[in-house]
Amino acid sequence: SSPDRPLETSDIETDDPRPEAGRTFAAGAVDGIFRSGDGSGAWESVLEEIRRSDRSELASWRQLEDLTAEVKAAPCVDRLLEQLSAEEVTPTVKARFWELATRSRRTESVKWGVVIGGVALTEAELPSLLVLARHAEFTLYCAHVLRREGERDPRLHRHLFDLLPTARGWGVVRLVEQIVATEGLIRSVDGQRELLIRAMENHDGMLMHITWSVTESIDLERFIREARVDERVEIAMTKLMDALLLGADEAGW
Repeated sequence: SSPDRPLETSDIETDDPRPEAGRTFAAGAVDGIFRSGDGSGAWESVLEEIRRSDRSELASWRQLEDLTAEVKAAPCVDRLLEQLSAEEVTPTVKARFWELATRSRRTESVKWGVVIGGVALTEAELPSLLVLARHAEFTLYCAHVLRREGERDPRLHRHLFDLLPTARGWGVVRLVEQIVATEGLIRSVDGQRELLIRAMENHDGMLMHITWSVTESIDLERFIREARVDERVEIAMTKLMDALLLGADEAGW
């Protein structure tokens, strides 16, 4: 399909999302968000393909798809980023992996495309990233790009909140985890309020999975007071407190 057409994420072959699963990108870039396991050496073939660009031999996006389709991104992405220098993500590398992200219909290939192609994310690429982020399989990866690139352009951090209304299933949980890990967002009262309201309004049945993350990240006493004068905060706090009481009851506290 044409890269100018809207992304058709429903055509992507997916598995059910699960909750586990020079200068380099290592320092604070990943923070364990991909929950890496042992992984395998397969990621080294992806790294080698990126480094081939220095010899003008970078594969087409379809060849990259063949290479990455069977390489699980979750246990491997942080290892690759630790080895990859920013200088190695040349404009050619970025463009080819972004093509992979927006044109492939293979789950793992799209994840690799997002992570590498999203380096130095541009304003023109942002709409496609936000579309991909609606798919629960990709929410974590797109949110990571927004968080990483937000260190360069803090305005991108705000889009993490924009993803909550369209996130589904485990994508909601993963997105909340990214938001609470983004210090520039969660330290401010406005950021905490935004998280509280949007997470409670758009939890997509995952309320019990996000309750503690939200509770530990906000000034609870402040928002109990605000609930007296702000209807949206009141509704959000009611949902949050009901979930806390239910959780305590189920735990036998």
